[in-house]
Amino acid sequence: MLRVLVILLFLSVTGRAQSPSGYTDAMFRRALANQTTAPPLYVLITLRDTAGNLRTACVTAPALLGALRTESKAELDEASRQKLESAAAEQTGRAFSFTDPKAWEAVQPSYTEAILKEVRRTLAGFSDRSLLAQVKKRIVLGQDYAAGTDWHAIVLANCSTLQRIYMSKLWSGTGDDSAKFTAYQDAVAQVLLEHGILVGRGLYVPDEP
Repeated sequence: MLRVLVILLFLSVTGRAQSPSGYTDAMFRRALANQTTAPPLYVLITLRDTAGNLRTACVTAPALLGALRTESKAELDEASRQKLESAAAEQTGRAFSFTDPKAWEAVQPSYTEAILKEVRRTLAGFSDRSLLAQVKKRIVLGQDYAAGTDWHAIVLANCSTLQRIYMSKLWSGTGDDSAKFTAYQDAVAQVLLEHGILVGRGLYVPDEP
């Protein structure tokens, strides 16, 4: 009954948002089903607001499932979670609408369209293999860090182009650095998902299934 109820609460979406060509249903289902202690995996979904506007959003799988629980007034138990997961996995086009304000707020991306465009420009031209190597690059501080030199500069010097996009925001000095860091990291995550690279919070790359 819950599964049917949840599906009915998803309003049908017409029109098209930007198509994340490299993102697959298998990636979506794996993120929803991930119940390990590792950082939660991101999902790409299409959101439709009350005016009919569409937006592709990159949020964590728990955020989506939490929004569906709020929308459907489901119980906080494992059986209900599994039914929500199943309903979400079967949603056509991974497209969702919400009438509950708290549910809607829970799936709003942390980044703006302007930030996403900026990230796209920076990463344009990199192959999928290069993007995967960049996100997996280890940032090695070395002896200079222990010596007490400028560790901000050392970190940035050891970052890949991809990592520098969000790491540099921690020391921007222009307001809420943590919010900027999260926004740019989540925008990078969207680009990676669109290239078929599954990542989690903190741009953690899970092992192959």
